[in-house]
Amino acid sequence: MTTLIRYILVSLVLGALIHIGAVIALPNFADQKVWNRLAQLGDNREFHLIGDHPTAVRLLGTADPAMVYAICRFNLKTGPVTMAAPPSTSFWNVTIFNENAEMIYNLHDGASRNGELDLELFHLNKKRQEVLPTIEDPNRLAPVDPLTPLPVPPPLTDAQRADLLEEAIERERLAREDDPTIEAILDVDNAFAIYKIFRPLSAYDGIIIDAMSQARCE
Repeated sequence: MTTLIRYILVSLVLGALIHIGAVIALPNFADQKVWNRLAQLGDNREFHLIGDHPTAVRLLGTADPAMVYAICRFNLKTGPVTMAAPPSTSFWNVTIFNENAEMIYNLHDGASRNGELDLELFHLNKKRQEVLPTIEDPNRLAPVDPLTPLPVPPPLTDAQRADLLEEAIERERLAREDDPTIEAILDVDNAFAIYKIFRPLSAYDGIIIDAMSQARCE
């Protein structure tokens, strides 16, 4: 009898633990569903047009029937991503999500200088790797006289390195101030972009299809 009671108690405890674990894991599985569904669209680094509203709802869970959607998946660790498209209707928007379907960046036509989508995305660590050699190069302290021995600079502290990184990235941004390209540095590996264009009337279908057909995500 004691053995039976012990068996029942152990079963109840194990069942409770399994139930708690399933409840905790469920949100993560739910978030991953969007990422996995988008994999059905096709290759990464390519905009895939969503042809109708029901399909957009099935893929994303929710969608605005007044919008036309295109979706692109990518991994920033493999290199920067460029998104471009010509002007379209009175409103367009690009939203970047991580693989858990959490929004991490948003851009709309009001931020564009010429009405075009012209966005370049960089991985935070990759951008740091590009900038670090320039701020840790001893030649940055080189004297004017080339015959004078080159001094050996003291090693940078973490705080100094972080400050110099910010300054270098800001200088790079200012150097490209006249460039209409908008740059964003994201601390994420896998991500997907939702590009949507407002469709006020069916008369705009030709403009929207043209913009979508020229849209690049590469």
